[in-house]
Formats: sequence, structure tokens, C-alpha cells
Amino acid sequence: MTGKIVLTRDQAGAVERIKVNVRNEGILLKKIESPWVNERNLFLNDMSLDDVVRLLYVGYEVKQPSIKIGDWAKHERKEDGKQFIGKITKLEKEKAWAKWSGVAMEGFIHLRDLTKMTPEEIKAEQDRQKWAEIEEGDVVINSTTGRVALFIRLPPESSQVGVQFCRGGIEYWEKQKTALYAKRVGDSDA
Repeated sequence: MTGKIVLTRDQAGAVERIKVNVRNEGILLKKIESPWVNERNLFLNDMSLDDVVRLLYVGYEVKQPSIKIGDWAKHERKEDGKQFIGKITKLEKEKAWAKWSGVAMEGFIHLRDLTKMTPEEIKAEQDRQKWAEIEEGDVVINSTTGRVALFIRLPPESSQVGVQFCRGGIEYWEKQKTALYAKRVGDSDA
């Protein structure tokens, strides 16, 4: 046996959650008798028994993510599970600055509390942000046909959006082929 095992922040969190209810001997017994099935614990199946013993009795250190300006990162607040997601705009000492989701202005989160996002997570967040900006009455354009219409609805968990034409016809377009063309002009009292 040598030094400490290196874990990601998420892996370290999973180990700490397990240790709340299970003693070290129980964790070793689980490693020997049957595989872990909970998704966040699957990494333990890939570790050797020697590494799990080192993890439990020698300890572990958390690998800091290599985050740079322009990267997407996320943080889950432990108290309430609220997740903050942002594209890093500035790095200063041990802090990463971004316009975090759910926060009205730019702010920082300590690097040690961030997880670098996967390409799939980034795509999902960009899609979420895009559709959060589009409101009923905005003008959208279909990138395939070039047709323009009013956005009327986004059915929950759908890959399509509802649009209405000026003569009243309604169609559903694929989300990925629909983009904002112009924001709705506010109603005027004048």
C-alpha cells in the first residue's frame, strides 16, 4: 500500500454518503460480495480491493478540476441541492466567476466546489437557456425552410415547438431547427 487514493469531488461525496450509514467493514464486504448498483457508486466496482482498503483506511484526496476561462462548470449546494451552472468568465486565485444560472448577477464560486461539465451536459444547458429566453409571441424562424412564425408553446419534454402563422394555421417544428428571430414588442397603452 502506498499513499492516498485520488477521487473526483463527486466520488468523494459518494464515499462520504455511504460512510454515513455503513462502516468500513460493511463497505469492504459489499466490494467482495456484490457489485454496487447505484449510479454514483459504480466507480467503486472499478477499483481493486487494495485501493478500496487504502481509500477507507489511509484516506483520499480530492482532485481539483482543471477549469479555465470559457469552460462550463456546475456546483450543487449541499444545503438544498440547488444547482448553479455557468460559463467561466474570470479566474482569480481559487475562485471562478460566471453568470450562474438562478442568480441575477455575475458572481464567484470556489474552484474546489465546481465540477467541469461534460459535452452532453453543456449541450443540455445551452438548449435549456435558449428555450428559457423564448416567450409566447416571439417570432421564430425554421432554419431548414426559412419560414417565420409566432412562438405559441413549448410542450413539456417535447422535441417540438408550437408555432402559429398570421393566417391562424398552427404547426409543430423540431426544436433543433427553430431559432429566435425577433423578440415580441411589448404592448403599448398609447
